[in-house]
Amino acid sequence: MLAGQLALGVAGGAGVWLGFNWLWGKLPAAALIAALVVTVGLVWVVRKVRRAEDTQTTVLALLVGLVVTVSPAALLLVSR
Repeated sequence: MLAGQLALGVAGGAGVWLGFNWLWGKLPAAALIAALVVTVGLVWVVRKVRRAEDTQTTVLALLVGLVVTVSPAALLLVSR
């Protein structure tokens, strides 16, 4: 069960990263809004699934959301 969840999380994260990689290159303004929505949504889902309000889980979900949604923009800036 844990391995399946891990595989689903990695595949989902990779898909979101690839989507944002394309979006940052084509529509940066839309990507910024989508990044905020996706990050807030991720934090909300994690808090609902864990049914906990601990700071560590919230911060970790926030960091993962930001890495997956904003790192493609940083890579685009570095490559220019």
